[in-house]
Amino acid sequence: MCNCLGGCSCTSNSTALPIGNTGATGKTGAQGLYGGFSSDWTFSTSTGSGPGSTELRINSATYSSASIIYVSNVNASAVDLTAFLDSLYNNGQYGLIRLFKQSDSSAFFYAKLNSVVNNVTEIVLGITYIDSFSTFAASDSVVLTFSPSGAGASLVLYNNTTTVSTIGAGLDALMSYNIPANTLKTDDDVIEIDAIFECSGTIDKKQLAFRIGGINFITKIASGTLLLATGDKHVKVKIRLTRTSSTTLYVTIEMFKSSQFYIIGGLNVGYSFDETISGLSNLSTNTLSIACLGENSSWPSAASETIAQNQLLIRYFNK
Repeated sequence: MCNCLGGCSCTSNSTALPIGNTGATGKTGAQGLYGGFSSDWTFSTSTGSGPGSTELRINSATYSSASIIYVSNVNASAVDLTAFLDSLYNNGQYGLIRLFKQSDSSAFFYAKLNSVVNNVTEIVLGITYIDSFSTFAASDSVVLTFSPSGAGASLVLYNNTTTVSTIGAGLDALMSYNIPANTLKTDDDVIEIDAIFECSGTIDKKQLAFRIGGINFITKIASGTLLLATGDKHVKVKIRLTRTSSTTLYVTIEMFKSSQFYIIGGLNVGYSFDETISGLSNLSTNTLSIACLGENSSWPSAASETIAQNQLLIRYFNK
């Protein structure tokens, strides 16, 4: 071995010492915290509503049949997360839900979120099942994480193209739809309704009716009947509903008849509509019914013709 200090030019002939044996593997550390827009709850195997504080439930033990997730507004750490859960509404754009077991992320449940309803102590999430693996057991710590959908120009809520027709004389129900609660959650949010109709003939007098929240908002003065569709063969109606408060909508309407365009105010003498629909059930917490009806009058003939509704398209535009 060379024992010189600094500036030494000698060459060491020492031999390297042997490496010792590898030590035992250390204990596995605790699992890291989950990330994302998430929180954890205690899973309950009950499938009914009304989860206990800190609990989360799925409404079917067969996950592929599930349509609702019930979530306590208080998470597993006893923190009130009402604001977090309400925010999953995402201005009506909603998004995707993922549930997974905190101790084993291979156990998961994927779903598309369709509605968010605040029931004070629980939040009811309406969902469409996508996929899952394994199941959750009672008292499992389950993480709910949310991936929002991006806002687009509009969101189609409903598009029915299965034809429905009137039967004989009188007012008959055609197409209808209930807009989910919380859809019109913010003032200036908009619902657009496109309805397309076709008459079997042009002799009988005909009328169309539209009810928003059960209210007949288009009326014929003195008679109480609704928006006319006279002898025209083809009719398209566009109604735009704008939220101005939690119980009030502002309405505009356009009518297209046989390739001609009309504003309701100049449609025909004796017809009017309420530009404001008020007194509705709270739009933030209740559904809003949209109903289309048709009447094939008996004058001047025996009402052998029909009114067929070929489409009801409902779109949502957020503020």
